[in-house]
Amino acid sequence: MLVIVTFVFLIFSFVLTYKNLKNLSTRFLFGIIIGWIFSLTSLILYLSTHNYYLNIVNRFFYLTPNMWNLLVYMNLNPDILIRCLNIGILLFNYSLISFSLSFTRTEVRIFNSSHIFKLLAICPILQIIAYDPKLQKLLQIYIGKHDYINFKQYWFFFNILNVFFKTTNILYVFGALSILILFYFKYPKIKFLNNYTLYNILCLIPIALIHFFMFYWAPRILVRTTVIKGFYNYLTPNLDRYVMLYDIFPIIELIVFAIMVFSIYRYNAMETYYKNKDVHINKSINTASVGMRVFTHAIKNHIQAIKSESDFLREKHRNDNESTYSLDLILDSCAKCFESLEIANHKLKNIELDMYPTSLDVPIKKALDNFKTVQSKIRITYCYANIPKSYIDENHLSEVLCNIINNAIEAIGKENAGEIHISLKEQSGWGIISIIDDGPGIQEEYLPMLFEPFFSTHSSVNNWGIGLSYCHKIITAHDGKISVESKSGKGTTFRIALPII
Repeated sequence: MLVIVTFVFLIFSFVLTYKNLKNLSTRFLFGIIIGWIFSLTSLILYLSTHNYYLNIVNRFFYLTPNMWNLLVYMNLNPDILIRCLNIGILLFNYSLISFSLSFTRTEVRIFNSSHIFKLLAICPILQIIAYDPKLQKLLQIYIGKHDYINFKQYWFFFNILNVFFKTTNILYVFGALSILILFYFKYPKIKFLNNYTLYNILCLIPIALIHFFMFYWAPRILVRTTVIKGFYNYLTPNLDRYVMLYDIFPIIELIVFAIMVFSIYRYNAMETYYKNKDVHINKSINTASVGMRVFTHAIKNHIQAIKSESDFLREKHRNDNESTYSLDLILDSCAKCFESLEIANHKLKNIELDMYPTSLDVPIKKALDNFKTVQSKIRITYCYANIPKSYIDENHLSEVLCNIINNAIEAIGKENAGEIHISLKEQSGWGIISIIDDGPGIQEEYLPMLFEPFFSTHSSVNNWGIGLSYCHKIITAHDGKISVESKSGKGTTFRIALPII
């Protein structure tokens, strides 16, 4: 029954994640699942070659007597089963540590190369070779034929090797779990990674511990030569050590499988969520959005009435140059009001973000491209200490930067000389984008109100105080922070902090 549930789980997992198999961590996650099933199945089949294990196997895996008898009568090759058992156990350990590294991207920070996965594969491969039953038979037969090497020296050498390999396997298992736990506490700022890491920890800790306790004895030489040529003694692992686990193992495994299925499902759900995220930041901004729609509907009617009357008067006094000049100004202001209302309404409505891992200099350069052709005495400079990556919507973040830079240009004045300096750096797990201008600055009493909708220090027909409210909404949606520092007459500094990956 348990084996059937295991294979159903494998199929279900594949259906949920096959579209993400290009993702390295997803491949290693499948390696964990396959290693688990391979080692578990191989152990059951190997124990079937020792019929006296029926009682323990039945308690451990809930096999029916008919199924057990069928396995016993199949008379499977124990050498192949031992080989498969070793491969399954070591595949699980290797995939577990590799998954932790690929998910947390630790391999980039340690070696700056994916070669770490190749290095990690060396120890499992050596164990598969060293404990292969065919090789062990050849070595033991060779030692039996030569007097200058005795079995006591042989087993002493392999006992040392056992200690080394078992220590390595323990480091693989508990090192993997430690990496995930440290990553969870180190990056609490990114909600997506934080939640997904928690799901993986909840899933992998019970799986890893159960697998570790089941196969604590591995690696082990399970075949011994005898004095009878062609006859070998096959040993069985001691499963009596954790007899208390037998009764609760099926329940634990089903719970673990349920957590893993949920983790895989949530992983795909959160990827979709972050790819197309319908932003609802807080009540005040969303309320402002509703109020804006009511407000724009009412004010558009009044502006339309002014425009209609102005058109009538312009037609009536078309021969009066002074009147037509004034009426043209009124009509132009009406057109600009309509345009501003549309922009305000657009920026305060619900926004969908497409968020992908992106270098933070990409939206900065994209924003700067918009100001290359602007005729101004203001100099815009950009420098960076390093280029961190974050989950961002490139277009919306670029528009945020454009808003802030444009505000700085308006504050300095296009006719005046000035400088806007943009910098990018990494600090304590955050990517910090600073926009510093040497303009007149902002009065201190205005700073707390700066990100409120409709507030502006220089309101005009074209400026309704929507820009910084929009910026706050977008940055908060990125799980980031935006702050401003300014003193009257000493310039203004905007800082955007985004969690890096």
